[in-house]
Amino acid sequence: MSNEPNLVIAGDNDLASETARHAISAGMADPVYLWRTTDDPLVSQAPVVILADPPERLGFARMALDAGNQVVSLPITDADQQIDDAVTAGRCSLVSRLHGLPTMSRLAADCRSGSYGRRYGVFAAHRIPVNFASELEDALFNLLVYVASLIDSPLVRVSATTSELGGQTTAAWFIIARFADDTIATIEVTAILPDSDQPNGELVVEVTGSDAVLRAEPERQSVMVNGSNGLRKFPWYAEPPEFLLAQALTMLQDKRVESHVSAMRLLQRSGDAAVSDQAVSTLP
Repeated sequence: MSNEPNLVIAGDNDLASETARHAISAGMADPVYLWRTTDDPLVSQAPVVILADPPERLGFARMALDAGNQVVSLPITDADQQIDDAVTAGRCSLVSRLHGLPTMSRLAADCRSGSYGRRYGVFAAHRIPVNFASELEDALFNLLVYVASLIDSPLVRVSATTSELGGQTTAAWFIIARFADDTIATIEVTAILPDSDQPNGELVVEVTGSDAVLRAEPERQSVMVNGSNGLRKFPWYAEPPEFLLAQALTMLQDKRVESHVSAMRLLQRSGDAAVSDQAVSTLP
């Protein structure tokens, strides 16, 4: 066994720590290094999986790329030209937290295998409780990256509309994206559900093809508890880091870059389309 890590997980949060613990307990052949902060040195040339909180991801990615490491990261919304170039060159890939849900991970695998035949469209909607409206953008970015991972084709055009809650806070995003293979993706993220103590809300993704329609709706799988506080719903699953890590490792081996470039363009251009209130081309 070597002392040199064969995987670096970046982030100082529960998700990064739990994923590192899973990788270690899974008996990987070489050590896993948990890179907690950009103030610490990067001690390995191993691939870096960035599971840090949003403000920290750009710093981790820059340092890892400067050191020559390959990177897989949760959505980077403040990406600069270095990150854009790295995504285009296949040195940086984007993963979504939704890949950590077993049902969503399975849907992504079925899409990679092309089990639906010729793909026509993707519909994706994530509706969260009103009291979690501050998390709307995070939900949006993760859904955009997830949807792009299902469609290995260049993004051609995107249009977006937003609506506000109380005249101040954005409460809804509605996005239509066209890809080069004529796939149309319709994406909706809204904070419209009644107040809840859980942010999960309702999530559905549907892929329509010539041979099959694939559908994932993980939040419908839940445990209902009728107690002194009334009837309450709890997701039946934990959020297993093994599915998220497995997706990241798959991306490290997969040399296709179109879905990651499309994910980056969706993150970049959806805001432009919403501000201009018209469709925006994503072609060079």
